[in-house]
Amino acid sequence: MKRFIRLSHTTIAIALIVLFSGFATQVINSSLPWENGMLNGKIEVTMNHTINKVSSRSIEGELQNNQKKGSWNIFNKKHKIIQERFYLNNYEYTLKTKDGEVASSYKLERNDKDCYIYDSIAEENVAYSRRMWLVIPDSMLYTHPNFGRVMYQVDLTKQKAYSSYELKETLSSKNTALSDLGEMKELRIMGDFFYDNKRKLSEFRVLAISPLLNDSNIKESWYFYPDLRTDFAKIQVESENPMIFNLDDLFFFGEYPYLIYKVENVEDVAFDQNKLMEETLTVLKENLMIEAAYWAPKN
Repeated sequence: MKRFIRLSHTTIAIALIVLFSGFATQVINSSLPWENGMLNGKIEVTMNHTINKVSSRSIEGELQNNQKKGSWNIFNKKHKIIQERFYLNNYEYTLKTKDGEVASSYKLERNDKDCYIYDSIAEENVAYSRRMWLVIPDSMLYTHPNFGRVMYQVDLTKQKAYSSYELKETLSSKNTALSDLGEMKELRIMGDFFYDNKRKLSEFRVLAISPLLNDSNIKESWYFYPDLRTDFAKIQVESENPMIFNLDDLFFFGEYPYLIYKVENVEDVAFDQNKLMEETLTVLKENLMIEAAYWAPKN
């Protein structure tokens, strides 16, 4: 299976057992402003669990359309601030230290195809990683200001289609005539969520997408997302985020509504379809707390 984070399946499974086993029960207090598949507003999450030699910690900050914005603080068990950051977006931040403010070393830049450049990731810098599967159902697709308006411009007829998210077996073009995605009933997204010790931040990178149409004659197809980025960058979108101009930007920043329907696990079992909202919030809390455990000092 193609990966952005080139860890073996065994390594991923071990990480899941060590870091996530029973973790959800350890989030003792939380407030996530999640509505219609998006995070907007102030978040507060407190954990009581030993991860990365940290036993108790709280994280507070502001989110706008799934983007970290403004001041974010990490507190110890006595509710003393042990680290402060000021976020411009999910990738760029300023760190407040005893010696003053230090900007993050990572700066977003575009390539000649108008796509943001992903930072290269070395395996030794990955503190944890897990694969996640998201879904944007039609109720969210067509209430979003961009997807309902621009997806009809997407033409996948010349792209290589795969029969599953494993991205191994290809499909013939006659079964994947997706020249107009304006009639999708849902969009599925697979990607890797990881924490990078080099940049001291977490990130979700889209690996593949699968648009499901109402036409039952068209088979389920998965597309390797990096192959689509250049074409997606040609499709303009509207956003209040000054960093977002095209459809690829939207996927890069994750500024779209979604539910999480599966997280990589040893049994390869998806969540109960009737509990996707609950499971999504649980996973988001886990991700926030593990990030808090790694990017602040151990005190």
